[in-house]
Amino acid sequence: NVDEYGFERPSDFDYGTYEEFMSEYLKVLAKRAKKWADIVGEGKSLERSITIKRYVRKGIPGEHRGM
Repeated sequence: NVDEYGFERPSDFDYGTYEEFMSEYLKVLAKRAKKWADIVGEGKSLERSITIKRYVRKGIPGEHRGM
């Protein structure tokens, strides 16, 4: 059994706990993606700032990678 990143899950993997966690974490990811969309915008250039640094450390959403 393999996760979305290609790593094998152990045989005793707890899907219930995972689903419970992901249901809450997806809300966090959606909020984070919206913040990125607002700060990147249409063709905006990013300047170094504390805000950008914090966003990068928390993770760049897939749709904003490789821009």
